Amino acid sequence: MTDRGPSWLMWNGSGVAVLDCDFFDTSQGTVFQANRGDIHDNLVSGLVCDRIADAYNGCEGISAEAIPDFTYQFNNNLFLHIRYRGEGHGLTFSEVQCTGNLLLDFVFDGGYGLQFTGSSSCPVTSNTIQMGEVRGGRCVFSPYANGNVMKNVGFVGPRPTQGSLFGVWADPIYDPPVTNQAVITNFAGNPGIELPPHVAAPGTIRFARLLDGWVPTQDGP
Repeated sequence: MTDRGPSWLMWNGSGVAVLDCDFFDTSQGTVFQANRGDIHDNLVSGLVCDRIADAYNGCEGISAEAIPDFTYQFNNNLFLHIRYRGEGHGLTFSEVQCTGNLLLDFVFDGGYGLQFTGSSSCPVTSNTIQMGEVRGGRCVFSPYANGNVMKNVGFVGPRPTQGSLFGVWADPIYDPPVTNQAVITNFAGNPGIELPPHVAAPGTIRFARLLDGWVPTQDGP
């Protein structure tokens, strides 16, 4: 599929399967906007997003969001065997109540990595990230993203090269004003991250090729 603008968009519903779909040279991959009802119990498997670029405030591989202060939820969805190469977020859950979602077996190459943001009315909790590699990106858990699980994930060479949003990593909305840049933020609020001191050393999270100024977590080892 080659296009500009959202190529696949869901506003509410359940029981939908997106299987072995390829998005090449598009502005986004799969977009879930819970603006008309809950989105739950859907399956995305075998998704390939390649050359996802050139759109300001876009370029996501998988995104879930809602109009702020809506009460609709994004729950219990499965994302399996995902491959992403682009300039935006491989996966982002933003301003929507999220729980019970699973991301399993993934490689995100380039861009921002993973982002989980919310608010007091839109908590992001009890989601699982497992068996993946993030190349050039990081994982941002906002203060309202708590109680999530991460295991068997590697981060390689995080760096601010996310194309159209260059520089957003230094935004104090996502990071407190600290000298060192964290690969995983809000570590303390997500004890399901399998990294000391949450678990016995060495844990299942790995970091490689950290440039000067980068540290594994905001408030961990």
